[in-house]
Amino acid sequence: MINVNLGQVIRKIRVEKGLKGNFIANQIGVTPSALSKYESGERKIPSDKLPGLAVALGVPIDLFFDKNIDVTPILTT
Repeated sequence: MINVNLGQVIRKIRVEKGLKGNFIANQIGVTPSALSKYESGERKIPSDKLPGLAVALGVPIDLFFDKNIDVTPILTT
């Protein structure tokens, strides 16, 4: 399992790229509810989902572990 802060990074990237949670969840083979729980930190992200997340988000996998990413909470509409 991976650090809870990873969910914040994934959500930030997804929102900045304008991608819907349903799309990403479908791409990695989880329910939208599971993805939401990963992003909120309610559930830890299984490490085997990281390569698919990187592909779906169009980013290199090492970006998930960049300590310089600002994960200031994103306001949702």
